[in-house]
Amino acid sequence: MIGGLAIFGSARPVVAEPDSPPGSYLVYVTQASQSVNLGPSEHLLVFPFAVQIPGVSLAAGPYIFKLVTPSLVQVMSATRPKVYATFFALNDSGDGDTNRERLKFAQDPEEDLPRIVGWYFSGGTGFE
Repeated sequence: MIGGLAIFGSARPVVAEPDSPPGSYLVYVTQASQSVNLGPSEHLLVFPFAVQIPGVSLAAGPYIFKLVTPSLVQVMSATRPKVYATFFALNDSGDGDTNRERLKFAQDPEEDLPRIVGWYFSGGTGFE
């Protein structure tokens, strides 16, 4: 079960609430009490555990996820000097309540780290 994940958006900071089917984890995002100064296409995701994204494993900590174009996502350090990955993502509305922001994780039994397989915004827009 994924727990203690904090996600901070450009407009208002948030904390995640897990809803976890077997082998995958859908994490709903709710508001947190910390403020973050980000651009309109940037989201600060703070992980208390290591996770995988396409092409790299990220240690626990804060990372900026930026929408460079509607289908291109860039992940960089919270202070922006290092880019960890830039990858294409497909548009998808995802599972769960489309009125809430959420992340979807998957974890194979032979893998140590959960991997992010979906990032969905409220209103049904998202990426896989």
